[in-house]
Amino acid sequence: MIPWLRRFAFPLALGGGLLAVLIVRPAPDSGPEQFARLDPPRYRPVPGMTDAAGPASAEFLDAVEAYQDSRWDLAAPLFADAAEGAGDGTSRGREARLYEGLCRLFAGQAADALSPLQVAATEDTFEISIRARWYLAQAHLVLGDVDAARPLLDDLSRTPAYARDASRQLAALQRH
Repeated sequence: MIPWLRRFAFPLALGGGLLAVLIVRPAPDSGPEQFARLDPPRYRPVPGMTDAAGPASAEFLDAVEAYQDSRWDLAAPLFADAAEGAGDGTSRGREARLYEGLCRLFAGQAADALSPLQVAATEDTFEISIRARWYLAQAHLVLGDVDAARPLLDDLSRTPAYARDASRQLAALQRH
């Protein structure tokens, strides 16, 4: 048997004396995804966003309500609709993309979270862009893409908001 396969394969006796091999996936904490921090942040309105971006749409407000109730699968498409309505080139649109990405990430759809988080990371408003970059790094870690997460974490390690957490993740990745 292939040595690496032996680590994850176990003989399984079946009725009638048949023998089969059951292959199980490695424990979820065996790769870089074990370093991801997926603590959903509370929704926090960005100071001055209402004045600068205009009032939030009904979709956005409904999405916020679903987000606050941790109903990620319901909130994500509502945030996507709100972003499309506002336009990705607007602060309100990029804020909606941030929360769409968070919902997709917390719903276990890390690959689908990448695009909205990348859009949100381009926002000029620091509160939006820094959170987007943090959770973009976490999504990359969940997907096992350390090469994409490392530069984001390195950049975040030099910011007051994420310096400690990003530095800890970089150190853990270095030891891994």
